[in-house]
Amino acid sequence: MTPTPALLRHALLLGALLSTPRPTLQDSSGPSINDDAVCKWNLRSGGAFPRLLPIRDSCPKPIDTRRSGSHDASRSRFYPWSYKPYCLRPADVPKGSSPKLCVYTSTHFRGGHGLSLLTTPDLAASLADSLDDSLVDAKLRDHPGSSMAAPAVRTHRSYIVRELPGRGKGVVATRDIAKLEVIHIGYPAIVAQMDYTHLLSKEQAAVMLEKAVGQLPAERQEEIWALARSTGAADPMTDILKTNIFGLEVDGVSHMGLYPEGSEAVAHVLNGTGSTFWRSSPRTLTMEVVAMRDIKAGEEIVHSYAPLGSPYEERKMVLHQWGFTCSCALCSLPPSERARSDDRRNRIWEVYADLTNSAAALGRKVVDERVDELMYLVDREGLWPQLVEYYQVAARAYTALREYDVAREYAEKAEATWIEYGGVDHDGAEDIRQLWEDLRRAERGEASQDDVSDVDLDDLVD
Repeated sequence: MTPTPALLRHALLLGALLSTPRPTLQDSSGPSINDDAVCKWNLRSGGAFPRLLPIRDSCPKPIDTRRSGSHDASRSRFYPWSYKPYCLRPADVPKGSSPKLCVYTSTHFRGGHGLSLLTTPDLAASLADSLDDSLVDAKLRDHPGSSMAAPAVRTHRSYIVRELPGRGKGVVATRDIAKLEVIHIGYPAIVAQMDYTHLLSKEQAAVMLEKAVGQLPAERQEEIWALARSTGAADPMTDILKTNIFGLEVDGVSHMGLYPEGSEAVAHVLNGTGSTFWRSSPRTLTMEVVAMRDIKAGEEIVHSYAPLGSPYEERKMVLHQWGFTCSCALCSLPPSERARSDDRRNRIWEVYADLTNSAAALGRKVVDERVDELMYLVDREGLWPQLVEYYQVAARAYTALREYDVAREYAEKAEATWIEYGGVDHDGAEDIRQLWEDLRRAERGEASQDDVSDVDLDDLVD
């Protein structure tokens, strides 16, 4: 098993470029109540990007359905949502023992693309600020790969979707793309609590999902119904959701996000290696597709089903769950070369464990060797995003050896690499904060001990 830090957790946004039959579009909720945009700004204005007052003073609060004592569908009661929330309580639990789940929809989200939440009232309230389109940084909003960009800007995106011989549709780079260059910016159409299918009955879950999709703008519904299916679920929309989800957290609670644009941004090939990785912002719900390595013009842009760093047998096992066989360049190597790659990946975990558990006992010389070996193996296997974790373990190893100058160097690398691969709102912020705190505490503790050791014992005697 290989270490998988939060950035690399196995949350699959499985893009689907194959066209599939779809049912007639449906609007299951009647007319939208609130027609005003949320925290308006002029998407096509030529002026400076507006900066709002603090968010909680500028955007309306979400409603809490527990306080809604009537069925009055007034704008003031349900703003900023476009429809009255539709709520169900889990069928098989006593009333009051579990919070109800509700569907909340904003048809104005991200320039009118729309967003439906399937979650609890409290968690929906925590996401209300994310509806504000002005939260999206201008460089992301106006990126050629963003659906919020002007049509003229989008013509300059770095990829095209086209038919590939014997493969169906694929995504191909139209120019050279540099490592760590952002290729695509996506925004969710649906965010659903990860365990909603377990909390609700099968019938309830289907109704809630139908409501979530049916309240979105018609164009957004078309994008969703065009996504691929792979799980064989009886309900088509459940199949689409499970096939194309991306994992995210809302106030520490696991949710799944459906990002339709992701299916157009990258081909999710059935293999063990890829040329891209994902990063997301819990503050803006923005998802970025980023080049993990240099990509040449004319090369297909791919994302792997398998977790980064997996050896061959693990890749095979993951893909087998989807009914596929690994056919990437790595899996297709001659057995001897593939075995050497597996050895390197397994060795990464061994070195990681040594540095985590035994640094003080190993001593400076061996730790230096292990760290150098770890960095070589990561580079040799092209697992650069995992440096966010490996730099941290190096920093802690040198802290254990009281080599604080070296520890600080690796702590700085860990922090910079998290921002590089995870973005400003990266998942590792708390880990990095704790790393620096532990390092400073260790330095202060040693300084205190030095102060005591410098005291002449005769001075303590009258």
